[in-house]
Amino acid sequence: MNGSHLIKISRRRGTKYTFTIKRNITIVRGDSGTGKTTLFDMVADYMRTGEQSGVSLQCDCPCVALTDYDWRNQLSSVHDSIVFVDEGLKEIHSDEFAHHVLYSSNYFVLISRADFPNLPYSVDEIYKIKTSGKYHSFVPVYQDRGNHRYAISRSAPKQDITYVK
Repeated sequence: MNGSHLIKISRRRGTKYTFTIKRNITIVRGDSGTGKTTLFDMVADYMRTGEQSGVSLQCDCPCVALTDYDWRNQLSSVHDSIVFVDEGLKEIHSDEFAHHVLYSSNYFVLISRADFPNLPYSVDEIYKIKTSGKYHSFVPVYQDRGNHRYAISRSAPKQDITYVK
């Protein structure tokens, strides 16, 4: 799976989320009560009963929620999808889970307040949920202000470099 994917998910007469997933690992963070678990529950409800759940989900690829402790079997049957995982899954921070994420054809939306030191994700793909009434969207946690400079300091002392042949 490559590229970005626009996701629109809403509950009849209620909460609406609109966001774009750009990379294979997206992190959603935030304080309690910001809508993280609500988002996960909406995807899980839609996955179980479709439109009968009162949830509408629009995306160009399947969206699934890992809802079971049998997550290994769930992941083995899911390909080229967007997988939502809530921090309620105990193994979300394990090395075994990280291995499954790294060698999967899926994109992952990991909802957790904790870091993932065993996964290579971009700081550009760490979001919090911004709420305006019933409308929710993702906003980057780390804003790019365009003033970052990466250069070697000219005032740094010169060092001898030894080459091994």
